[in-house]
Amino acid sequence: MDATLNRHPRIGQATTVAAGPPGARRLVSFLTPGDGPVDLEDVRSYLTAHLPLHEVPAQFFVVDELPLTANGKVDRSALAGWASGPVAVPSVSDEPPGKGLEEAVARQWEVVLGRPVSRRSDNFFELEGNSLLASLLVKALNESFRVQLSLRQLYSAPTVAALAALLAEESDTRGGRGEDLEHV
Repeated sequence: MDATLNRHPRIGQATTVAAGPPGARRLVSFLTPGDGPVDLEDVRSYLTAHLPLHEVPAQFFVVDELPLTANGKVDRSALAGWASGPVAVPSVSDEPPGKGLEEAVARQWEVVLGRPVSRRSDNFFELEGNSLLASLLVKALNESFRVQLSLRQLYSAPTVAALAALLAEESDTRGGRGEDLEHV
């Protein structure tokens, strides 16, 4: 996956590590900027298009430079320690989820993730969602809203706002009215 990340034009260098306690390990990528600012949603979409979903990292950190060992190699153990700390990737917006669909999506996330979801820009994977939890969330959303979302759609719309918009769009294509989509 690092080779795929390193082909992205906005990434200078990428290294991915497995982080977290045994049984709850997740992939975390550390990126240095390349040509312009790094848009993490663009990076996630790029990886989703080029890799199997289980290989897409759960979290991304943009750093000025990667730590090096005395031998000049990337210090993966230091990165694993960084990944175990608090999430350092800020969300763009601090707005709470909107009423209606965004609020219902946030509630579903809270059940699956077991933690509060307070912003419409919260990213499922940055809140430590992983492929197993993503599968559970898609199943819950499909049952609750009577839609047919796929796992790939969640990976392409990983924020509360984007997923709510996708649910509304999915309802529209099935002859419903997205704004009237109700939680069952």
